[in-house]
Amino acid sequence: MPGDIKAFIFQFFNKFVFDRDVSFEEAEQFVGFQSIVVATGIVGETLPEPFYRFLVSTREQYTQYVEEFEPYVENMYGSELHGSCAPSSASCVRQATAAILDGITLAGGVSVPTDITTAVGILYSTHATNPYPAREIPAGKELEFFWKNIRIFAPVISFPHWITRPTCPNSSAEETAKLNKGEGRQEACKEGPKNQITGYADFNQYTGGVRQVPHIALAQRDPRRWGADWIQFVVRDLKAYMDNSVGFAEMAEDSSVANGKMNRSCPGKTLALMIGEAFMKLFKKDEWEAVSPETIAFTMGPMWVSEFVLQASPSLSLCGSPQQEPYAYAICSLPCARYFPSHISLWPLIWKVLGMHVQPHFPAASGVVLETGLRRQGILRST
Repeated sequence: MPGDIKAFIFQFFNKFVFDRDVSFEEAEQFVGFQSIVVATGIVGETLPEPFYRFLVSTREQYTQYVEEFEPYVENMYGSELHGSCAPSSASCVRQATAAILDGITLAGGVSVPTDITTAVGILYSTHATNPYPAREIPAGKELEFFWKNIRIFAPVISFPHWITRPTCPNSSAEETAKLNKGEGRQEACKEGPKNQITGYADFNQYTGGVRQVPHIALAQRDPRRWGADWIQFVVRDLKAYMDNSVGFAEMAEDSSVANGKMNRSCPGKTLALMIGEAFMKLFKKDEWEAVSPETIAFTMGPMWVSEFVLQASPSLSLCGSPQQEPYAYAICSLPCARYFPSHISLWPLIWKVLGMHVQPHFPAASGVVLETGLRRQGILRST
């Protein structure tokens, strides 16, 4: 389930940002790469230098993705980007492309699937750790329900930042501090000679630095803001989330610095909430069933929930019969457990909910399944 959702979000981001179609197989390949990058990010700071050579293939694959996305960024934002980035950058478009890929790989591309997965898991889990025994979305509260998942199952655990930067190699703390120019501007450490063993110049990622790590997951459960039932999965009014949320680092903003260009709040907050709300509106619990719902367990972050599998409900009327709806019946009868969303693409329907009025491009058979189900719900109509 989590891997399928990550692949789906990768498809969605590509279509939404670049109007680019990505197959599910291509998206699955990206998710495999994404897992390696996330794992590397967790251990990267403590990885001894002799091991860097083992990361070359990951770096090369990341470069390939940057080169793949760069023409799309150039086409959409090139005129705005040229000459607008740091002087040390060889290409403003390349720098922006890398930043966008970072967001898809390490930010929204991980956090949005995390909370869609917990939201779906809550609806099916019969395990004692399920914090929401009702297992139903309150009518008309899809956004609040998704935002509640963000609060309880924070996809971003902490938000570290340096208040004193690490000392540059072969330099002093005082000389390093002079590289900070104010107004969000700073210079990089001067690169020294390359190490003969590693092939890289000496660098320092943490010694001499002071880093603060606000714990967003704990802040999202602060009883001073959320009351006596702070730990309970209670779907609250939308205003409560708007007033009290820090899950998108809303507090990390100061638009007086560099005209807001140094703000560290999540720029994708609105999009993330729109995707989550649309998904919850489109997802029909009775059209799916969990394989072994008693094993869907909730635990500590950052994953929060164990892996699980959904399959099309065998009692679904939308599967029809061979005579009435042969294509839908054929899809529902396939002996495959990975129905969600490997065999049914939902992003065109989410676009419809978001009001973008796009034309869905379904594979022939799965399109019949979705169109049939949505037409019965009054969402899609024949033309």
